[in-house]
Amino acid sequence: PSSRLPQGFDSVLSGCLAKQPNERFSAVEELLQEISIVYGQLFSISSREVILVNPELREADFINRGATFLQLHRYEQALADFTRAIDLAPARVEAYSMRGMTYDALGLYQEALTDHHRAVELEPADARVYVNRASTYYKLKRLEEALRDCNTALQLEPTLTNALSSR
Repeated sequence: PSSRLPQGFDSVLSGCLAKQPNERFSAVEELLQEISIVYGQLFSISSREVILVNPELREADFINRGATFLQLHRYEQALADFTRAIDLAPARVEAYSMRGMTYDALGLYQEALTDHHRAVELEPADARVYVNRASTYYKLKRLEEALRDCNTALQLEPTLTNALSSR
């Protein structure tokens, strides 16, 4: 394997490209687990090292990595990265929005609502922040507020399918 690939990546590739069925991954979950392990090794360096590597993109790095952790249902790691991004750039709407979605996934709706409120304050012309907040309002059974946010999102972006289906 190339020295530029993270340790373990060669086994992931081998498992994907193997000609013999018994050498391949038996399920998508097994493949995802192996990718998750390799991904974790890629980001095992400290936050300080990440910041030093590319100081201009530091909060974006945390937002991107947090988004990946969110998709992998690794919520605590996602929360940590979104919080780091907010600490580094308190006006980044994406960090608040994504952290709110993570709190929402954990069932921490009040915390989610706090972050969604902040995202709306930072970017009131972004329809997506209203849809995210509407989702949390809905889970809290605050239906009038959820409907209001869906309607606001549709006023801002009339073809936004998330707002249409949520309404």
